[in-house]
Amino acid sequence: MAKWLSWHLRGGVTSDGNIIINGTTLADMYKPHVILSAETLNTHYVFKPQFPHTYLTFGYGYAWTTSSYKGYSVVGHGGKIHSYASYLHLLRDLDLGIFISNNGPGNQNAWFTLYEIFFYIVDLLLQEMPWVNTANACQYPAPWLKTNRSDTSK
Repeated sequence: MAKWLSWHLRGGVTSDGNIIINGTTLADMYKPHVILSAETLNTHYVFKPQFPHTYLTFGYGYAWTTSSYKGYSVVGHGGKIHSYASYLHLLRDLDLGIFISNNGPGNQNAWFTLYEIFFYIVDLLLQEMPWVNTANACQYPAPWLKTNRSDTSK
């Protein structure tokens, strides 16, 4: 996976300098071709961010989601089958690729775990205090989902 991540970060060029896919073609794969609903895009206007640092997914390219975390562009691809889930994240502005995999029940908690680990790793690499930590990781995402919605009637 490290070689695969590096290949993506180098724009389709192997460590030996061989071009497998043109960088323009890769960029087109990552670019959102399907924009998620306007409601998704406007969520941060209607509600306060769910978490201390917003992770917003706003588009879908050719099998790649387009998101942002702490202002950094994130391109990712994930999948799950039976008792296995994985997610690959590329933060190309930071020249950073993260692959996270887990096994266990293939339910929503598997996705929560992958994102929880992603937030923690990125915060550490940015040399920031992780907002998901040993004190609150076991409750993620419940504390934030229940308390940070604003009153939309005002």
